[in-house]
Amino acid sequence: MEYLVHGWHWHIEGIIPLILFYQGYLVGIGPLRRHFGWAETVESRQVVAFSAGVLLIFLALFSPIHELADSLFSAHMVQHMMLVVLMPPLLLLGTPSWLLRPCLRLLSAKRLLRWLAHPMRAFILFNLVLIMWHFPIFYNATLRNVFVHEIQHVSLMITSVLVWWPILSPMPEIRRLSYPAQMVYLFLLAIVQTPLFAILTFSDHLIYSVYSGTQVGNISAVADQQMGGVIMKLVSAVAFMLAITITFFKWFGGEERREAQQTGLSNLSQARDS
Repeated sequence: MEYLVHGWHWHIEGIIPLILFYQGYLVGIGPLRRHFGWAETVESRQVVAFSAGVLLIFLALFSPIHELADSLFSAHMVQHMMLVVLMPPLLLLGTPSWLLRPCLRLLSAKRLLRWLAHPMRAFILFNLVLIMWHFPIFYNATLRNVFVHEIQHVSLMITSVLVWWPILSPMPEIRRLSYPAQMVYLFLLAIVQTPLFAILTFSDHLIYSVYSGTQVGNISAVADQQMGGVIMKLVSAVAFMLAITITFFKWFGGEERREAQQTGLSNLSQARDS
């Protein structure tokens, strides 16, 4: 309970960029949209999705979860799942293409984004970054040095957005994978990290020495580490399988519509011939 009351921390170096990021979005979909005529309206569901993504970042980095992550590996993995698995789809679903295009032009970043968001490159980059940060030498450094910890979070968030891009790209210019390819891509994402989860879950010794002197309640450091591995596997598996299911029904629905259209055209042609 003490963590819930006193565990909120307003790190100025993090909260200001987040506020500016969200404020920039609101200005972009509001005054700038109307001024430049980018779009007549903005869909409310997009605003809700983007706002939920920003809220997840806020809760992960400034709520008691962040405080607990310094003492509990499992809490740190909850934090990472919020930033890596749950947040990126919401931000992408909430970003209109007409807002993203001028931002990329301003930063001259469209070509770079197209290169980085290529499915193979995004897949490899994300998994390399995720696995690298779980090597003990790097992981321990994140909890001993605030700057390294911030680099970890930023790199994980950026690469996680990139890895979700082939599934939820807001821009037709940087195309999404076909529905069958999306399902294969998501399935590979779900299984490629299994060795990491297995090591964390089934190891009978403490992997990260940074937690050797910390304990919350009656949870041992090894049990906490194992719990963290289970959390990572469950959250990622549920998220990716849900995404695969949604993708399947989109694909199936599209096939049914095409079949109905072809049947309708065939019937029309037969009616004309008769």
